[in-house]
Amino acid sequence: MAASTWKQPVSPLPGGAARPNLADILSRVENNTPAVPAQACKLTAREQQILQLLAEGRTATAISGQLYISRATVRNHTQHILAKLGLHSKLEAVAYAYRHGLIKPLLQA
Repeated sequence: MAASTWKQPVSPLPGGAARPNLADILSRVENNTPAVPAQACKLTAREQQILQLLAEGRTATAISGQLYISRATVRNHTQHILAKLGLHSKLEAVAYAYRHGLIKPLLQA
């Protein structure tokens, strides 16, 4: 049996910066194809709804109040979204969703 080689994960942040900026995250989403394509992973209707509300800038507390669910449930849905899309943050998920047409763009007045 051949020995497998494990590689240390590489930080997506240049110089090990503590907080990523939007350009870093958008670049990572653009240049990093998730393990499972969004089209194949089928977000549930509720997950799509949560993702849309996140894209509108709503907090977990605001989403829970609007949908009459607990903050823990919102957090669980958010974690499922991130897992299905192969992403690590809500900001990455929103950027990915806009780029791949998973959510409706906000109308500008």
